[in-house]
Amino acid sequence: MEDFSKIAVIILGMLFLFYMPTLVISQKLDNSVQTYVDDCVQEFVNESRSTGYISTQNYLKMIEQLDNTEIIYNISITHSKRVVVPRYNDEGVFTGEYDVVYNDFFKDEIEAVLFYTETSESAYSVNNKYKMNNGDYLQVTIQNESDTFGTKILSFISSTGNGKKILTTYGGHVGNVAQ
Repeated sequence: MEDFSKIAVIILGMLFLFYMPTLVISQKLDNSVQTYVDDCVQEFVNESRSTGYISTQNYLKMIEQLDNTEIIYNISITHSKRVVVPRYNDEGVFTGEYDVVYNDFFKDEIEAVLFYTETSESAYSVNNKYKMNNGDYLQVTIQNESDTFGTKILSFISSTGNGKKILTTYGGHVGNVAQ
């Protein structure tokens, strides 16, 4: 019986020595992917904010970069268009004051502009641009839908994933907001 316990301890020790480094490496890989996704989103948002438009090329570049991680993502894009509205009193007389409100446009509406075609048979133009104005706000949120390598390894070892998600939210005002 003593020999069996020694063999069991040796086997468990070897499994521990194999799985722990694998788990640590997979978690570091997930952190690297998180950093890569952060950089991709920041590059896309900053370029779109500085130029005042989202180009089809820039959008597809971000999608391609995210695709390189071989993880499926849910991408949310929100463009909040700044609108200045004059304020009126109850009698309908202009008070001399203005309110700033934001009208939101989402990913589907933005993609409809980026991938617009004259006919359904023609390919979209890579020169399409979704234009934004100075003072508008652009925000992109990316979250993984498929498991990361670290989540797969952890679920293999413990039968449950740690729920770690790759999540990035980045945004800012378009153009020169000092004006």
